[in-house]
Amino acid sequence: MRRSDKHIHELDRIDKEAAEWFVKIDLGLSRDESIAYKSWLEKDSRHKSRMEWYERTWNRFTPIEEFDDAEEEAFWPESSEPVGVRSRYARYLWVFGSFAAVLLVGFLVWRWGGKSEEFVEYESRFAVSAYEN
Repeated sequence: MRRSDKHIHELDRIDKEAAEWFVKIDLGLSRDESIAYKSWLEKDSRHKSRMEWYERTWNRFTPIEEFDDAEEEAFWPESSEPVGVRSRYARYLWVFGSFAAVLLVGFLVWRWGGKSEEFVEYESRFAVSAYEN
């Protein structure tokens, strides 16, 4: 393993540990976990900087409590139907309707379509003239 690969692996490990600690802190630490967290922070300066990065990132999000009712309704519409069910039903209805329309047009052309008298006469004259030449 090259030195740069080892360094990247080490940074990935630190990032994963920091993410795990961040979640644990959010859920609440026991006394033993708090001691382990403090010793983890003191092991390496990169641990503290990564935790600060997670804290800054988390603080950029708007807490849900700050939304008013109108915004909340926009994000969480009250519906008895799960998301995506209506669109799936509409898609099947559209496909079935299109298929039925194509079948109907095909049937109408087959039943009453055919060639008009003018076209049959033109076709006959064209065939005769082509044969004579």
